[in-house]
Amino acid sequence: MLSPAPGALLVQSDAVRKKLWGSNFDQRLPKEAYTLEFGERTYKEVRMQADAALRNGHAVIVDAVHARPEERAAFADVAKARGVPFAGLWLEVPQHVVLRRVAGRQNDISDATTEVLSHQLNYDLGEIDW
Repeated sequence: MLSPAPGALLVQSDAVRKKLWGSNFDQRLPKEAYTLEFGERTYKEVRMQADAALRNGHAVIVDAVHARPEERAAFADVAKARGVPFAGLWLEVPQHVVLRRVAGRQNDISDATTEVLSHQLNYDLGEIDW
C-alpha cells in the first residue's frame, strides 16, 4: 500500500504534454508536440509535479516512457532529493501483445499509434536498472 491514504498521485506525461500544448485531453497532438525539446519540457513539468506532491507528503506514480537513461535518473533524483524511497519499474510486454493493445485503444489520452509504438520499440534504451 502506498501511504498516505488514499494512495498515490498519478502524474501522466500524456496529460502534462497536452496541458502544456494547450490541448484538450481527447485531442490528438501534432508531431511538433513530440520533438525532443518539447519532450524535455514535458518531462521537466512532470518532475516538478511529482516533486510538489512529494513535498506535500503524497506518494507519486509517474506514467511515462522513460526511454533515455538520463530521464530515468532524473526521476530517481527527485525522490532522493525529498528523502523518500524510490522504485523504478520497467515494464516489458511481448511485441505482438502491446501492438494489439495499442491498436485497440479507444478514448485513451495517449496519442501513441501502432506506428509510434513500432518506432519506440527500436529505441536505444541504454542500461535499464529499474
